[in-house]
Amino acid sequence: MLIVCGLAFLFLSNVLLVTLSGRREGAGAPGSGAIIALLSPFQEAVTRAVDFTGTAWDHYFFLVAVSQQNMRLKKDLDRALQALSLCTETQRSHMSATRMFEFARTVPHQLLAAKVVGADPSLWFRSAVINRGESHGVREGFPVIAPEGVVGRIVQVTDRYAKVLLIIDPTCAVDARLQRTRARGIVEGSADGLCRLKYVLQKEDVRVGDAVISSGLDGIFPEGFRVGYVSSVGKGDRDMFHEVTVMPSVAFGRLEDVLVVMNPPRTPFPDVS
Repeated sequence: MLIVCGLAFLFLSNVLLVTLSGRREGAGAPGSGAIIALLSPFQEAVTRAVDFTGTAWDHYFFLVAVSQQNMRLKKDLDRALQALSLCTETQRSHMSATRMFEFARTVPHQLLAAKVVGADPSLWFRSAVINRGESHGVREGFPVIAPEGVVGRIVQVTDRYAKVLLIIDPTCAVDARLQRTRARGIVEGSADGLCRLKYVLQKEDVRVGDAVISSGLDGIFPEGFRVGYVSSVGKGDRDMFHEVTVMPSVAFGRLEDVLVVMNPPRTPFPDVS
């Protein structure tokens, strides 16, 4: 609107000047100088205003175009980031599957791959839910492992899912031994997320860093799988057993893929009759 008014004012003032100049041409046009002096500042002001408004208008359209372009670029960036995220997850899944496959080739047991799809919300138990159940041949008592070590055992099964009691649960126990000295003990979970290796006599040589492996004598977990590493050693209250803390080999907070042992040992002791 301002541009239109300004242009109209310039047009009318120029018409007026031309008319007056035409009428008094040749006679010196004594009144035309005063009119020019009177109208010129207004013409200059209007011209500047029109120029400024036109420039601002051009900038406005430029900014609108830039804003629309930024929105398009942001959407393109979001799509690219999403594609990169999916690609990264696909690569991670492929690497995990390859690692699980390579590990399974070294294990003399029938294994079933499964994914962790949930966790027990109970404060009293530490467990995970996997996407394999009775329809896949999974049964209660089957041990669950990972390339890092022992995970736990199946305690509840439905048609498509199963609950795994983790070895860090206080109610879970694994018959184990120190790999270096072969000293035996029972690994039990603890409320602090670690494990305790119990019933190791004081006469046994136990050192921080010693590997703890499953003994296979409990009839649940196969022999030789890693359970964890000794993180501290002390004397018990009765000075009869070591007080051994074990750091689990499995990082349970980041556990995603596991293997169910489908043909576990079922007799803890051989029949010698």
